[in-house]
Amino acid sequence: MKHRNLLRDIYGRPGRECFRLDPNSTHLNHGSYGATPVNTLGYQEQLNRQLASNPLSWFDSLPSRMMQTRRDIAEFIGAPEREIAAVQNASAAASSVFNSLSLGPGEEIVVTDHIYGAIRMGAERLARRYGAVVRTVELPLRLSNEAIVDRVVGEISAKTRLLIIDHISSATARIFPVAQIAQALGRRQGLVILVDGAHSLGLMPSPALRQSNVVWFGNLHKFACAPSGAAVMVSQQPLADNWFPVIDSWGTPEGFPIRFDYQASSNTTAFLSAPHAIMTVKKLFGWDVVREFSAELGMQIRELVTKHIADDLYGLYDPAHPTLKIDDFLEDELPGAISQLPLLPLPGTIADSPETARSFKYFLRKELQAEVGVSTWRGLGLIRFSPHAYNTAAQYEKFLTRLVRVLQAA
Repeated sequence: MKHRNLLRDIYGRPGRECFRLDPNSTHLNHGSYGATPVNTLGYQEQLNRQLASNPLSWFDSLPSRMMQTRRDIAEFIGAPEREIAAVQNASAAASSVFNSLSLGPGEEIVVTDHIYGAIRMGAERLARRYGAVVRTVELPLRLSNEAIVDRVVGEISAKTRLLIIDHISSATARIFPVAQIAQALGRRQGLVILVDGAHSLGLMPSPALRQSNVVWFGNLHKFACAPSGAAVMVSQQPLADNWFPVIDSWGTPEGFPIRFDYQASSNTTAFLSAPHAIMTVKKLFGWDVVREFSAELGMQIRELVTKHIADDLYGLYDPAHPTLKIDDFLEDELPGAISQLPLLPLPGTIADSPETARSFKYFLRKELQAEVGVSTWRGLGLIRFSPHAYNTAAQYEKFLTRLVRVLQAA
C-alpha cells in the first residue's frame, strides 16, 4: 500500500491549516493534550462571549445545554446519554470514583504496571484512607491478550473491590483486552472495574465499555479534538448513582449523570464545544479517513524507528536491561500495539525515571523545537508518537534523523 505523506481536507487544504498550532514548533504528540480545529476554537470563543455578556442567564441555561451536548456525543462515545457524565478530564472521573467508594481494612485495589501515574496516586490515597492495599499485576510487553486476561482475572480475589485497567495505556501505547476481562469477571459481587479510556475516543469508534459493574472514562480533548478540559465518564445504573462529582454544587441531589452537569461557576465551554469539534473533523476529513491516515503515518514512523535503531543506535542499548529487549522492537509489532501510537525505546539512562523523562522532553523542545511524549515504564525510556490530521511523514523523518544525532552524542 502506498502511504500518504499528508492529509488534505475537503477544500484541498493541508491538514495543518485547519489547526491553530505554532508553526515554529513541530507537534508530533497529539496524544497528550490534542489540538482543536480553528473553527471549533471560534465556536468556543462565541460561547465564552455569551457567558461573559450575561453570566446569570448563561448558568440558568447550562443544564439544558449540557443535556443536549451529552445527547449529541452519545453515538461517538458508544453509550446512551443517560450513562454519560461530563467531567473535566480522565483523572477527574477516576477521582469521582475514588472519592465516592468506601473500602474495608485489608480489601484490595488491583492495578497493572501500565497504569497512568496520576490514577495510581489516587488509588493509593484511597487505599490509605481505609487501610486497604494496592496490588500490582505485572504484564510484560510481549504478553498475549489471552495471557493478560488469564493473569488479570487470576489476581482477582474475594478481597478485591476495585480493578483498574487501561483501555489504551499512556506509557506503553498498548490496547488491553478490557471487554474480555470484564466478561470473564462477570458481575462479581462487590467488584467495580474502572477502565481508563483516556486515549480511546477518536482513535477507536464508539469505544465505551458498558457493563453493570464497569466505569469507563475517556478524554474528548485528545484525539477527538475538543478544547482542553472535556471528558466523559460512563456508568450504568444502579452503580452509577454511587458516583458524585469532585465539587459539590446545587446539582448534588440530582441523580447520575445530571449531578455532573452543573458544577457551580466552572467554565464548561470545552465540553459544550465537543460536538462541534467532532462534527468539524467529520466534515473536513471524515473520522475513518483520519484514523486510516494516522495508522498509515504510524506504520511509516515505525519503519523509520526500526531503521534508525537497527542502523544507527543498536549498539547503544544494554542487552542486559531487565525490561528492554531491543530485538522485540526490531521484529514483529508488540502484541496489542496500536498503529497510531508507535514507540521508540530510548537507550541508557536518558529517560529511566519520570524526572529524566521530563528533562529529556524539555531538552527536545528546546534543541529540536519538537513536541513529543517521553515517558518511563519500569525503568525503560519511551518516546510515544501520536500523529493526527495535521502531521506529515516528512516531519517525523526529519525529527528522527536529528534525534539519532542527539542520542549518539549523549
